[in-house]
Amino acid sequence: MGFKIQTWPATLYGCLADFSFYRELAGRPLGEAFIYLLLLLLVPALLLPGYLAYETNRTLAEVNQSLRGNLPLLRVDQGTVIMDGEDYYHFEAENDFPVERWRSIIAIFSSTPDWETQRLIRRREAGEELTGEEQDLIASFEAVRDRGEAALAWSARHFPREEEMINSERVERQLAETPPDDGEVGELLEKYSRSFNYAFRVDLAAEEPRLPPGMMGYALGPRSYTVFAALLPEKIDFREGASKAINDSTLERWRKTYVLNLLLKTAGAALIFFYLISLLLALGGSAAAGLTASLLKCSLSFRRLYPIALYALTPAVIFSLLAQAAQLLGLVIPYPVFIALAVYVFYLISAARNCCTPA
Repeated sequence: MGFKIQTWPATLYGCLADFSFYRELAGRPLGEAFIYLLLLLLVPALLLPGYLAYETNRTLAEVNQSLRGNLPLLRVDQGTVIMDGEDYYHFEAENDFPVERWRSIIAIFSSTPDWETQRLIRRREAGEELTGEEQDLIASFEAVRDRGEAALAWSARHFPREEEMINSERVERQLAETPPDDGEVGELLEKYSRSFNYAFRVDLAAEEPRLPPGMMGYALGPRSYTVFAALLPEKIDFREGASKAINDSTLERWRKTYVLNLLLKTAGAALIFFYLISLLLALGGSAAAGLTASLLKCSLSFRRLYPIALYALTPAVIFSLLAQAAQLLGLVIPYPVFIALAVYVFYLISAARNCCTPA
């Protein structure tokens, strides 16, 4: 049975403010409860993806502005990218960043071993004997970690204020004046200082060219382009018969397409995830409501318990929505998951008690 949208405000209000209203809700068709929950989860499922899409759109607009007027002569002819006289082109736009973020990037990429190396380190610590190849893998990671520590020490000497805004050009000048003793440490410092730059790269010899880690912008291969932004890059193939110029207006179209795809994918994934978690949580909630009813010497069937558990999620979802909004505004609510669960249990038990009380 469908859910009558005109009853949604009254149902929402009743779930929040009237425990006796759950008697009526328990008697409604179960399909209504499923649809009500889906509508209820739409807003929290859209909030974070919407914020991510907004921030990504703003960043890509900055990227496009920095690249304006710096693109080579490019066109797509029958689905293939053509750049007159060249197979490779790379342009970077300087972007300021705080010293603290630069150091955190260096620390993350130099001090965190991959899963296999972590496993070997644990085996070594447990006293197990490792093969020569396994020992070499650990030694390789430790060398990277040592270079990372040296890089952090160099940055602390030459850029002591963590809140200071710098850029890759300034880092390169400082490296030229006072280079570290280990050349590989200097390469690491320069590499991650450029991670904050915006870039446009064309590599017609590579099937799927990439940008350096952390760098945002666009990379073109012979038959596709990749947008590097937000959490994951997105590769898009040119249509086989497509023929058009690639210019600043093209980048604007790519920006809008990427942001729309990002919003649809993340919002859809968030809604499915929240919905499945809510249904599983309601299963446990129906058991708790049944236990409450049995303690009150009241018999409620699962057909009535499960709708109660679904509708009782309303206050917890509203609280989670407010907590998300507060977090986006910079306000931190401690232990929001535990608070939401406590709210859910309170409403669930109160609703079950009212359903067992004579009207």
